[in-house]
Amino acid sequence: MSQQPPPPPGPYGGPPPGAPGGPPPRRRRRRPHVAWFAVPVTLGVVAVALVVTAFVTTLGPLAESDGVVSADGSAQTVELSDDGTRLLMAPEGEPPPTCEATGADGSPVEVRSPNASYTFGDGTGSWSGFGVVDPGGDTLELTCEASASDSTEVRVGPSPSGGAFAGFAVLLVAGVGLGFAAFASLVLLVILFATGAPRSGPGS
Repeated sequence: MSQQPPPPPGPYGGPPPGAPGGPPPRRRRRRPHVAWFAVPVTLGVVAVALVVTAFVTTLGPLAESDGVVSADGSAQTVELSDDGTRLLMAPEGEPPPTCEATGADGSPVEVRSPNASYTFGDGTGSWSGFGVVDPGGDTLELTCEASASDSTEVRVGPSPSGGAFAGFAVLLVAGVGLGFAAFASLVLLVILFATGAPRSGPGS
């Protein structure tokens, strides 16, 4: 009985293409576990919390009000919730009035221009900051006179501090940075999940 000759070798002495004993097919990388998606979700939640905290802690004082006085040239006393710096605000779009202030000890206090632009809206109107005073106590007497012929109002409330703005910048940068990290990690996980081989077995 005759025997068949062995198949000719491949171009480099190995088995020809398709012959038994060739290199095994390359295995695909397994998909990441779905639990890894908790990482970008957590980063995103923390990022949103930092940004919200930055705005609430820094701009929150603008929503507080100790009182509103008329700019009619009469002296009016405002009871304050604390002895901190106060921001004077006039209706947005109107010329700011001229105000003289007397502190809690009865001595005149300077009405300074704010070092930043402040605007606050409460749903019924918008206010714009035009003056800052340090009452030195829990009362403040204001004598304001409107620049225009018609009388206007002056809103008195806590003034955001410079330290608060420094904290605002830190929290905002941290929040935005974590937001980008959350987005990048989510995109990477989606790509790995789409291109990876299905997981199998318990706990996969």
